Amino acid sequence: MMLIVGKGGEGKSRIGLVLKRLMGDAASNGSVQKVENNRFARADLERRLLMIDDDMDMNALPKTNYIKTIVTAEAKLDLERKGVQSYQRDIYARFLCFGNGALTSLYDHSDGFFRRQLILTTKDKPADRTDDPFLVEKMCAELEGILLWCLEGLHRLVQNDFRFTVSPKAAANVDTIKRSSNNVIDFMESEATSASRRTTPSAPRSSTTFISSGARTTPATAYRRFVSAQSCARTTAATTLKPPTTSTCPVAAGCVVSWASSRLSTPVRKKCIFSRKKFVQPVRSVLVRTCTAN
Repeated sequence: MMLIVGKGGEGKSRIGLVLKRLMGDAASNGSVQKVENNRFARADLERRLLMIDDDMDMNALPKTNYIKTIVTAEAKLDLERKGVQSYQRDIYARFLCFGNGALTSLYDHSDGFFRRQLILTTKDKPADRTDDPFLVEKMCAELEGILLWCLEGLHRLVQNDFRFTVSPKAAANVDTIKRSSNNVIDFMESEATSASRRTTPSAPRSSTTFISSGARTTPATAYRRFVSAQSCARTTAATTLKPPTTSTCPVAAGCVVSWASSRLSTPVRKKCIFSRKKFVQPVRSVLVRTCTAN
């Protein structure tokens, strides 16, 4: 199964039109998605040597068993037509698909599905290129030369035991599609890289690392601990009413008493704390201010 993938406008469909002229009724137009999902579509491949999917559907296949069986071509396939009892035939049709993306599967991420694909990519369309609407007719005028070219490739394929020569670029395309359809591969590789980095010892950096009680603490953690300690200190001072025991001037004690009395006489905003649906009584917070004489 050969897939020719491009971004669009490169002229991929011209190849299918020329092959249809060359092979006649031995080639048919169809859809890979329809062959796999529609039970009557597989009967259209009978007595066909090539099926051309001009614009491949990008949706992932829910199952791949029929396509793999057709590509392997080692067993008879069960065919079904409307109003006719199902029967079995040998299917020799090959798939030639054109599209803007590769063929993927929803559940089958095995190597058996991807190794049946030969993925070729096209060059980008030049910005200054002018499309020729009669390109197919010009190429069909050279059908005799194209047929000789096909026969030469067939002889080379027979000498290679019917194995296609896969270029490094085509192999890289299959690997890229396999990774994009299965994120577990990249995840496992990233985890292996992270594990190797964790096992590698690194030198301590005194400028950015603090050592406290034998544990390594980052500057951000130390700052959060400092802010938390300051917040606890402010909360303790706010909820404790304790007048100063010593004073530097005789007026200081009077200032403290008058200020505390004015604060207690004014209404204080109530703070309600709910914990596990239990109501806690409001807490009055009074700040004690100490006056010093000039």
